[in-house]
Amino acid sequence: MIPTIILALICIILFISSIFFFPYIKIKKIHIPTYIVICSLTAIIYLIFGVVSISDAVNNLTAKTAINPIKILVLFFSMTFLSTYLDELGLFSYLANLVCKKFKNKYMIFTMLFVVISILTIFTSNDIIILTLTPFICYFAKRSNINPLPYLLMEFFAANTLSMALIIGNPTNIYLGFNFNIDFFSYLSKMLLPSIVCAIVLFLILSVIFHKDLKGEIICDELDVKIEDKVLIILGILFLLITIVGIALANYINIEAYLIALGCAIGLIITTIIINLIRRKSLKIIIGTLKRLPYALIFFLISMFIIVIALDNKGVLEFIGKHLPKNVFLYGLLADACSNLVNNIPMSVLFTNVLKYADFNTNLVYATIVGSNLGAFMTPVGALAGIMWMNILKSHDVDFSYKKLKIAERRTNDTRNLYYMECL
Repeated sequence: MIPTIILALICIILFISSIFFFPYIKIKKIHIPTYIVICSLTAIIYLIFGVVSISDAVNNLTAKTAINPIKILVLFFSMTFLSTYLDELGLFSYLANLVCKKFKNKYMIFTMLFVVISILTIFTSNDIIILTLTPFICYFAKRSNINPLPYLLMEFFAANTLSMALIIGNPTNIYLGFNFNIDFFSYLSKMLLPSIVCAIVLFLILSVIFHKDLKGEIICDELDVKIEDKVLIILGILFLLITIVGIALANYINIEAYLIALGCAIGLIITTIIINLIRRKSLKIIIGTLKRLPYALIFFLISMFIIVIALDNKGVLEFIGKHLPKNVFLYGLLADACSNLVNNIPMSVLFTNVLKYADFNTNLVYATIVGSNLGAFMTPVGALAGIMWMNILKSHDVDFSYKKLKIAERRTNDTRNLYYMECL
């Protein structure tokens, strides 16, 4: 047990260090995220030394349960494809631009962007919002010569808060919720209200912190975003809506959520190809969307699953599950803290096993889900969205250090308690 724990701790330390000090390994023109290599090597060591057998790994990764890593990846990539497809067509930038054109006051733009981001997050996911709207905010802030920090932080916090509203808003919601047989509407009835309330509280806190930066007017005339292919936009929205409704009804129509999402993604691809062939247009929208999918998540998620299996095989998770006090606040806070040690996706895998060994109630599951979402607030390591967000800012030459994130995060710590109280 001890060597297994030590290796896992070394992996965590190197994983966190890589984010700050050596984020990429460069091989010619290819940049490989260092944390992917670290986690993959750790998983390989466990396999080589028999801590996890290959057959055990395969069985766990392909288990015929409500959800497994392969199903999570299929569901996540299908949803990501549907949303990224719409972004490739310019929908999200168009909606954000409408806000900028209609409202010239900085605070009004801040407010309306918050509303747009909140709505889009509820019906897509936090990762999609980070991928699609962060570049736009950087762009319009630079063109308008304003401080991007209030808008970027608002986007980041809103996306990682409202992602809790629906069970499909975050891969961690999906994994934890489906593993404990929480259906779409049960989840919605429990999490929608606290998510909205805390998002509003968060908005007010950020408004106070950045009130000086949000005074005055802004000029966005140079941002002229147009939708050039309305047919494909309507098609993409239709398939996204079908996916959301289908997942909501998955338990009632006896079709697994990942199959619904996959079917809609494939359906959109085929329909787009047919329409573009008829119109004699290229397939760049499909190619562009596929290029933007976060493929590194595949290796990361599978590697972390193997690490968790290794800890489970050695009885570490059973020990924690049986001895950890069954307290909602404790589970929420530990989930939050662990997200910043191993990222929120593997944290969810780890806590799922801990919860299975515990004499738990669903409130503990909800508290863990809360921690998995709010874990992004503390460090960039806490969530995949945080890692992507920091990388996007760097690519747009936005000077935003971890120290600045911590200063802003300290002002928002109180919002966590509201969530945990709602789970009681």
